[in-house]
Amino acid sequence: MDASLKLDVNNLELFSFLVSGIVDEMNGTLRGETTIHGPLKKPVLKVICNFLMLV
Repeated sequence: MDASLKLDVNNLELFSFLVSGIVDEMNGTLRGETTIHGPLKKPVLKVICNFLMLV
């Protein structure tokens, strides 16, 4: 398997269902990148995630 995912979210309100009360007060963006390599039974997963908060 060889896959990748890039994520760029400018509105954190999309995640309000995960953490109620905290995301309502946050302003910023979420950027991330995930890559998956290797056999289906034992893939290697690498994740990079950045929260850019506006004050």
